[in-house]
Amino acid sequence: MVMTDRGAEARRASPRAGPPSRGNPPERWHRLGRELLAVAFGLAGAHCQGSLTTSSAAPLPHAPPSRASSPVPSRTAPPSALGPSRLELDQFTSQETCSGCHPRQAEEWQLSAHAHAMTDPVFQALVARAGKETDQTEHFCVSCHSNIGTVAGRGGVGSAFDSFDPIVLEGVTCESCHRVTGVFRKSNAGHVLDPESPMQGTVRAGNRSPYHETEKSAVLGTPELCASCHDVSSQSGLQLEQPYVEWSDSQARTNGLVCIDCHMPRTLGRSAEGFGLPERPVRQHAFLGIGALAAATASHASEADAIGREVRELLGRSVAVSIESDVFSARGRARLYVVVHNRVEGHRFPTGSAFFRQLWLRVRVRDAQGTLLFDSQARARNNASTPTPSLLLSARLFDDAGQVTQLPWHAARVENNSLQAGEERLIPIAFELDASNEGPLWVEASLELRSFPEDLLEELGLARELATVFEVSAVTSIRPIVRE
Repeated sequence: MVMTDRGAEARRASPRAGPPSRGNPPERWHRLGRELLAVAFGLAGAHCQGSLTTSSAAPLPHAPPSRASSPVPSRTAPPSALGPSRLELDQFTSQETCSGCHPRQAEEWQLSAHAHAMTDPVFQALVARAGKETDQTEHFCVSCHSNIGTVAGRGGVGSAFDSFDPIVLEGVTCESCHRVTGVFRKSNAGHVLDPESPMQGTVRAGNRSPYHETEKSAVLGTPELCASCHDVSSQSGLQLEQPYVEWSDSQARTNGLVCIDCHMPRTLGRSAEGFGLPERPVRQHAFLGIGALAAATASHASEADAIGREVRELLGRSVAVSIESDVFSARGRARLYVVVHNRVEGHRFPTGSAFFRQLWLRVRVRDAQGTLLFDSQARARNNASTPTPSLLLSARLFDDAGQVTQLPWHAARVENNSLQAGEERLIPIAFELDASNEGPLWVEASLELRSFPEDLLEELGLARELATVFEVSAVTSIRPIVRE
């Protein structure tokens, strides 16, 4: 697997107080060989492979109770959605204070997408745009990106990010999870945030903090807590993001794997410093994923390189590409077959906001002298960083008129062409080839990923450089030409 960072990551978070420095694929192309001759000349789309799913506005279905995690306390949704009543910001503790005893966890967190949930320029631009075009959408977005700010009445329509208190701009900070005492809905900020509760953790008997009361949580670390923010349906009921729903029907759940097994792997360390605690396996707090990779790429923190490597390794293990046929040629046209494989057992790839996170297949063919004969991206606005639409392995949003939209609040329908959990997808590639070319040919196939599409950034008035492209898997193979 190859994982490279192509393009400088331009995203920078606003200043905030910081912690102390411290397979064997099936040979399916034979069955498809003759069929492709009937396809009109051009690329055969990934949409033809039978994995496209479409959803329209409807209530988000509730997944069945988890078999892989402990029962989660459930409460009736309080009037304020996240707490029993309007709370005050001074009831919560900043991560800067927490970092005094938990420096390693705080430094890892600063490299996470959670830490940049409120300061990310794309998110801020989306919220500002949504606030102008809809009612209550701004509060709707912020309810997960800063649940502390939401329960304290910050983040309503018309609010300016530069007016927020520092703890609101911390985004998904320490007490955003460690003060959650229950989950009443597995989506849309469906959790209870209680600053008067003991600190929720995975403490062992005998571990006591001199600074706060602590108790072992029945919620922390469960898929249901993750779902309460990471599964999202729009205010019209359209299911936009549903990694928990995907996990609920996955092999990972059957095998007893939960979110934190991949995204918060265990590492040897101490839960707190300065108290003589022994080292033991503790959870990493960078929340590994594409968001953490972008943050680590932009950071100079001491942990950044290590976190970046871990995310690249995770993504490299998650998805793979292979070239599974020779090049078949007839009458000046050629075809070959590529297999893309989602090795993730627990959810689609990409998942979550798959309408923003773009994964696509790129194929290049060269002759024996190295001359480029075909590039699948050359058809898309002649821009090397723009994927060919038919090879886009992500989701797309459509408005009421059936037009593609980049803005979730305009969406009436979602088409999801991302790779299902465990899926192997055979993708045919067609291109022109001079009948006199006797081969062999060099074939390069790569899977490329970025957090946001360039069209969205342009629509929001942001620099296209924010759309850093990461090559998550690549393979090169010399293939003979088979005449038909």
